[in-house]
Amino acid sequence: MITIRNASIADAQGLIDLLNPIILGGKNSAMTQPFNLQNQQNFIAGFPKQGDFLVAEDSDNTIVGMQTIVPVYDFAPAFQHVCEIATFVLESAQHQGIGSLLMDKTKQQAQEKGFKKIIAMIRSDNISGLSYYKKHSFQQIGLAKNHALINGCFIDEVMTECWL
Repeated sequence: MITIRNASIADAQGLIDLLNPIILGGKNSAMTQPFNLQNQQNFIAGFPKQGDFLVAEDSDNTIVGMQTIVPVYDFAPAFQHVCEIATFVLESAQHQGIGSLLMDKTKQQAQEKGFKKIIAMIRSDNISGLSYYKKHSFQQIGLAKNHALINGCFIDEVMTECWL
């Protein structure tokens, strides 16, 4: 059974165990630097109040997924209705509905926080990520050419949006 809940500082090591293999794999994220315990704890502690940080935990209390939303420009009132999303699911736990559970809860909490639109930037070579967001009603609205520089190579990013 999968439980979706808010992240806490106590989740830092579990999140590292989830994220670092994805980061080091170099294919499905624009992140290039692995996390250590201190910077992951700092990230969680400093997470924006208007944002949302969810984890998916299995019956063994292992974090198998996470999803965040953050305001895009918290300093500009014209954009207060827009947040940006990031999603990560352990490779061995994919295609089991975990991403859908996270998305359902995230969309609910985004609406409760007053957001009207969620945007996602996805590497153009991340086929599974593009498929995931499309499945959840995200529409492609643009392509940022040469947007990410990873290991000396430029990668395009697909910009998508979902109205709530």
